[in-house]
Amino acid sequence: QMRAQIAPMNASANEGGRADTAADPEWHERFAQALASRDLETYLAFLHDDCTLQINNGLPLYGKLAIRASYAAYLQTFRSLRTEIIALMSVDRQSTVEALLHYVCIDGTSEVVQCAYLLDHDENGLATSVRVYGNAGRVFKPFMSAKA
Repeated sequence: QMRAQIAPMNASANEGGRADTAADPEWHERFAQALASRDLETYLAFLHDDCTLQINNGLPLYGKLAIRASYAAYLQTFRSLRTEIIALMSVDRQSTVEALLHYVCIDGTSEVVQCAYLLDHDENGLATSVRVYGNAGRVFKPFMSAKA
């Protein structure tokens, strides 16, 4: 049921028939919901098969297989996540988002992380590159160090 509600594509498309996901606030809300859903397939549905993911200055992860392993480790660091999007800027098929990530960690403590993430989108609306910058060592560390 969650996957049906959180889908990468929106019914609206630009004049060329392609979804303009970079500039679509609803796409970014669904992407944030997918991350917080704690469901691997829901989150991965937003990513191109060859997507790269980089957190801060960590080594990039290449492809869904590597991202899947890291996301699974990342899920072990928190009970819940809510993303508050503060700003969205886009040019062509690139977008930059400023957000607050509201975590409830496994130990019950709360952590709010200020972050910015940059996305590149393909012609079908999938993310081909995700770069996240924020000071959240406690919650990002497993995401940065998991191996495929």
